[in-house]
Amino acid sequence: GMMASDFEKMASGPSHKAPERGHRDDDFLERSFWSSVTINPPLYGADVAVSFFDERLDFGWNLRRLGCLLSQYDVPEIPGVTSPMAYFGTWKSFFGWHKEDIDLYSINYNHAGAAKIWYCVSPRDGHTFDRMARGLFPELHAACPAFVRHKDIMISPRLLRAAGVPFVQARQEPGEFIVLNAAAYHSGFNLGFNIAEAVNFALPEWLPVGRAALNCECSAMSDGVPTGVVRQAMLGMHFPRLVHVRSDWTLCNGRRRRGGWRLTTLRKRILM
Repeated sequence: GMMASDFEKMASGPSHKAPERGHRDDDFLERSFWSSVTINPPLYGADVAVSFFDERLDFGWNLRRLGCLLSQYDVPEIPGVTSPMAYFGTWKSFFGWHKEDIDLYSINYNHAGAAKIWYCVSPRDGHTFDRMARGLFPELHAACPAFVRHKDIMISPRLLRAAGVPFVQARQEPGEFIVLNAAAYHSGFNLGFNIAEAVNFALPEWLPVGRAALNCECSAMSDGVPTGVVRQAMLGMHFPRLVHVRSDWTLCNGRRRRGGWRLTTLRKRILM
């Protein structure tokens, strides 16, 4: 393992620092990211099962105590789903396009350090994104209909615009939350060393979304979340006063699988 202080020192080295020019210029940083993402593999300390929120904090959005349906019913402890995971980012470290497991809601908090850049597609435009992704990666779709859940593809904003996929872009500063609607596709990258954490949550509005979610069952996700366990615990419930899902939410959050990515094997899946 590695201490967080040692990770920060590595992240501050010349090969892992963001360009000095344009520190607040998102357009410049975005161009720098997409033009060099395959050149120097970034560092990313992802999926660390720890939270920096005080468990005793009983007001505000405490990611350890959201009090959602996942904590009220018989759902076992699943890091990242029922309890937060921390993420230590560096310049150019990224999370590939995906939706949350079983299309759950998610919330991300940037504790300290550099900002994050997010891209998100609203659930109402998910079919447009699906069609584009299938066209760009036909071999992956043939192997797994839910291949985007593998979190190993990156598609640039330029290609999204060319394909007519509506999306939003957000900059998350330290001290800010990003909330992801159920079934929203999202991806993003870090602008330097930062510390964030994220967790899923469920509301009554999510139940029909979760029932309809297309989940990956292939070997590529053998280390992923045991979605069947959550389904069994949650999706048999009945809420007679169910509210319609607010599909206009567009902010976003991401979680990554254990171990992160090796860019040497990802280059063919980064399209610009």
